[in-house]
Amino acid sequence: MALWTKHRKWLATLIALCVILFVVFFPQILSTTLGKRFLIHWIENKTKTDADIQYLHLSWFGPQKISKLTLKNEEFQGSVESLQANVPLWKLDDLLTPEKLVNLTGDFSLQGGDFHFQAKDTPPSSLEKLHASFRLHEGSADFTLAARTMQDKKNGSLSITGQVSHFFEAAPDFSIRGQIVDFPTLALARYLAFRNYFSEADLLEIVGDTFTLEGSVTYQNQSGTCDLTFHSPNGDAQIDGNLNHKVLTLRQAFRATLQLTPALSKQLLSGMNPMFLTGVEAKNPIQLRIEPTNFRLFLARPFHWNSVQIGRGTLDVGKILCKNGSALASMVSLLKNNFFSRTKEMEVWFTPLFFKLQNGVMQTNRMDALAAQAIRFCTWGNIDLVNDKLDMVLGFTAETLRDTLRIKRVPTDYVLKIPMTGTIQKPKLAVAAGAASIAALLAAKHLPGGGYAGGLVNTFMQPEHDVPPPNKPFPWEH
Repeated sequence: MALWTKHRKWLATLIALCVILFVVFFPQILSTTLGKRFLIHWIENKTKTDADIQYLHLSWFGPQKISKLTLKNEEFQGSVESLQANVPLWKLDDLLTPEKLVNLTGDFSLQGGDFHFQAKDTPPSSLEKLHASFRLHEGSADFTLAARTMQDKKNGSLSITGQVSHFFEAAPDFSIRGQIVDFPTLALARYLAFRNYFSEADLLEIVGDTFTLEGSVTYQNQSGTCDLTFHSPNGDAQIDGNLNHKVLTLRQAFRATLQLTPALSKQLLSGMNPMFLTGVEAKNPIQLRIEPTNFRLFLARPFHWNSVQIGRGTLDVGKILCKNGSALASMVSLLKNNFFSRTKEMEVWFTPLFFKLQNGVMQTNRMDALAAQAIRFCTWGNIDLVNDKLDMVLGFTAETLRDTLRIKRVPTDYVLKIPMTGTIQKPKLAVAAGAASIAALLAAKHLPGGGYAGGLVNTFMQPEHDVPPPNKPFPWEH
């Protein structure tokens, strides 16, 4: 019995020693072929690619080193000459999680990165000779990125430097300067789609194949500046602003020129044009201008429409080809014209829309429009972006009543008002009320004297004081 007890003690000691040795040499074990397979499997799950590593060196307290890393799937091929991270082994997972990356302390470097992207209906693109370095320390970070790019045999470049400090405070300080020239949109779109931030196809359609972004953003001691210019095949934008206590104001008017695409129509026009039309094609680029006066953007996360205040904005969509959706179809149905009702697409010519935004409610002035070279209408009212509610008016002008419905002797400034409620995605036109008003007008014209004797004209066609004046000059009259 004593001998067995002695053997048990030796066995327990041996097992404890083995466990200690295993723990001590665990990073070296992971650096072997068997360990590399485990790490490769972990990388593949994180990146959704097939991965391979030629050389791996791990240690408990760092640095962690990887050489000749390759990643590949059907739409992506990438390779990295060397990766080095001066972080403990148990923090390695945080390197591939942006939300946790800011909690690390240490240096990180990537050298010789080459990444090639492919997508349907988009020319292949690549990032080449990518070099990146990050120094993370006590809630602060210094970083640099540099690369060459290629999109359909067109060369571009990437150069970004910056510092972020006091990251965990309510208002961190930062200074970022960048020059991104002819950068392949596919590379950015692929990352944003992978993080579920944005649709890859939509971003490619809105921006185009490449984009250029240059300028700087600084914020130190609760104040700073934001000076950026953006250019792409589908648009241009420029912002010159000041930052003060997490509020962005404008020094100069914000200007953006955008080429209409179905994706842009879905993202932008569905919330900004009072008829909620889905554009198919624009004759000219859309012009958006926001004046500096009374503009405020509170830089809060997540974004809320209450965080934006616009004193005066102008959206000029010009002449666009629109799908005959629910709102447009409802409007056309009131005119009882079979030709317009059968039309799947209709050209609509708009006057500029002047608007302001306060407390999440967009107040739109009167916007006049000409549809199919025959129907003149106008809209005005409020769009509650926070609660997704409409309180608007669609108006048929005197010209439409005379030319389309053959109602003669209509006062020039008369507008037949029809309420429009519902939501942005499902606007609801008061078709029954509009049809009743039109029926009354049509019935009146068949009465003796054309319906204009007695009090009928006072009943149906007196101009109302709450109808805004027309948005002249009308572009279709030039």
